[in-house]
Amino acid sequence: MVTVRTGDGRTLSDRRAFPRGDMADPLSREEIVEKFRGSATGLLDRDDTERAIDMLIGLADLAKVSDLCATLSRSKRVAAAA
Repeated sequence: MVTVRTGDGRTLSDRRAFPRGDMADPLSREEIVEKFRGSATGLLDRDDTERAIDMLIGLADLAKVSDLCATLSRSKRVAAAA
């Protein structure tokens, strides 16, 4: 149970049986993509973030997972050097 009291004195409450993102209350693909973008900020540049998203969405058809790994690890080195 979460209860919030607003500045104007109202009280808002909500209870969730399952956390957002649980299998019982899953995130949409766009929510997952936005969460990834937010997590990648400061670690990946914009192009590598979008490239990684494209590869992850098409992971079942990705010819070489090493391409994804290279995108992610290259970006980390660039971000660390910046």
